[in-house]
Amino acid sequence: MTTETNKKYKLTDETINIFGRTLHRIQAIRDFGDVTSGELGGYVESEENLSHYGDAWASDNARVLDNARVLDNACVLDNACVSGDARVFDNARVFDNARVLDNARVLDNAQVFDNACVSGDARVFDNAWVSGDARVFGDALVFDNARVSGNSRVAGLVYFSQTDAWPITMCENWIVIGCQSHSTDRWLDFSDEEIAEMDEDALEWWRRWKPAIISARAAMGW
Repeated sequence: MTTETNKKYKLTDETINIFGRTLHRIQAIRDFGDVTSGELGGYVESEENLSHYGDAWASDNARVLDNARVLDNACVLDNACVSGDARVFDNARVFDNARVLDNARVLDNAQVFDNACVSGDARVFDNAWVSGDARVFGDALVFDNARVSGNSRVAGLVYFSQTDAWPITMCENWIVIGCQSHSTDRWLDFSDEEIAEMDEDALEWWRRWKPAIISARAAMGW
């Protein structure tokens, strides 16, 4: 339970209006993490948006509003915005002009930055990054050491993982590995000769990663 004695920041009288909602700039009232007492932070609609526990923080012109929560040691920086019922927690980072909306979750050591947006019921976790102008939405899952960048669009129930050579993106009936996009059945039916024709390193890679792909699909119920 948060009490006046264990609070780490206060709401100041400096406000901005976002979509008809009034947000207050915050100010640290004790040292924690890399934040020093007296340091000004970003903007929150209420103290419900930013936990007083851990090292969670909103800095610069970052905004947290609606029923969104920033918890644990997570940070929202720069001009980033977290809204709706979104949650950013553990050691996650949302920065630059990134947005986390709706019922999205960003957790573990995941990062969302540049102009990226995570929305819907999407989950970004483990050590995954979403950057550039990428959009992750729907029921998408981005995890492991995945890197979603550029103008990527990831929607639906998707497994995305960055391997040592090529990224893997999978949905129920389709697999994309690097620039090769085929149905799941086609991938599993490829001969060694057909795989080898895709790239000089493809066959060795396929033999190493094929069992992991099959296991991941089974774990997703595909």
